[in-house]
Amino acid sequence: MKKSAHLLLFAFSFLLSNLLAAQKFSIKPENPVLGESTTVMYDPKGGPMEGKSFECVAFLYTAGKPNPTVIDLDFRPENEAYSAFLRIPNDGLAVFFTISNPELELT
Repeated sequence: MKKSAHLLLFAFSFLLSNLLAAQKFSIKPENPVLGESTTVMYDPKGGPMEGKSFECVAFLYTAGKPNPTVIDLDFRPENEAYSAFLRIPNDGLAVFFTISNPELELT
């Protein structure tokens, strides 16, 4: 079970460092526990989503399933940022996130 949690943390870290450089994206607890709820926090300040609406989707990979479960996260305002909850099942292997706005033009 610890191996899965470490893989999950690696997936979070890799994605965050490469795709969300100017923005703040974090999880609590820092070391997610399988089977328990995790808080996902996002602060778009300084990034392309600042002042815009956004959608966040989690792709949850679990043992024995070749395709991920797609979960729409419901972010709620909290101070100057947003937070949502995600329960990672006991057979969770990795979670990847996408944050998007279909109306945003990327140059």
